[in-house]
Amino acid sequence: MLIERDHENYITANQQKRKLNKQRDTLCTLKGRHSDLEKWFIDQNSKLTDDFARVTKLLQDLQTKEHALEQAHASLRRQFFCMHQRALSLLVSKVLQVCASLSLSPINTQLMKRK
Repeated sequence: MLIERDHENYITANQQKRKLNKQRDTLCTLKGRHSDLEKWFIDQNSKLTDDFARVTKLLQDLQTKEHALEQAHASLRRQFFCMHQRALSLLVSKVLQVCASLSLSPINTQLMKRK
């Protein structure tokens, strides 16, 4: 009976050793996967951070260029307006001079008298 129990204990101990070794192997495998995944995520995070910084810089540069372009466009629009305003004021003054000279001309005064 003692031999049987000793044999059962030996079998149980071997089963437990195999189970423990299998669990250790599984633990090592999972630790390796975890380490690999952690390295991959750190690398991805670094790449994304770099991309974000690059895109942010590009956006800031684009906003600066847009602001400068808007200022230049506003300046050109003001110059264009002033140029046409001067030309129009010259034309209006000429038209007014012609109108004034027509109203004072002898032909026009004779026409006005007939009416």
